Amino acid sequence: MTNYNQTYETLFELAEILGKQSDYKEILRVVSTKTSTMFNSDITSIQMINPHSHDSYKTVMKKETKIDKEQYSVVQSIIIGWVMLNKKAILLPDLKNDERFKENLFNNFPIVSAMCVP
Repeated sequence: MTNYNQTYETLFELAEILGKQSDYKEILRVVSTKTSTMFNSDITSIQMINPHSHDSYKTVMKKETKIDKEQYSVVQSIIIGWVMLNKKAILLPDLKNDERFKENLFNNFPIVSAMCVP
């Protein structure tokens, strides 16, 4: 099976699981776990933001993740800010060299790639 087919299969499986859930905490846990598996990521977070006040009111992260939360928070805030300003998703396979951000902005951070959807 190709990687493309595996991704679709995982998405369908995720949709089926979510369709059976009513507990939002469990939904967030399932989404973060499946996303981490699909993208083989070290860190997966889901941040729910109030669209009117722009306040963050829920963040979910992989439990076993050990990170510098301050550094992660800075990068996350910059990327979320870009997504909110531009009102579209962003995929950053090479965060440090992406032309949408100021040169050398992310050089002191250990994060290599990121993805964010509104």
